[in-house]
Amino acid sequence: MTPHPPSGHPGPDALADLAEDLLPPEQAAPLLAHLDDCPACAEDFALLRELPDLLADTPVPAMPQDLADRLTAALAAESAARTETRPQPQ
Repeated sequence: MTPHPPSGHPGPDALADLAEDLLPPEQAAPLLAHLDDCPACAEDFALLRELPDLLADTPVPAMPQDLADRLTAALAAESAARTETRPQPQ
């Protein structure tokens, strides 16, 4: 990821990659230098760094029962189909 040329600011994808330590050092270094000089980007970066913890603390909603029933039926059908096509021992 590289900064968007018109503004010189890194895009959200670049900041997210940096927040997740996905960038090699040669790409991370200029972004970190930019964050030292740009309060707006530094604020965006700080928010992105908090996102995994926020998501981890968010309760997972229950799966709707009709969806659970459909998944169970699909898995049962797949299992039955595999059993039918498996060669039987002689």
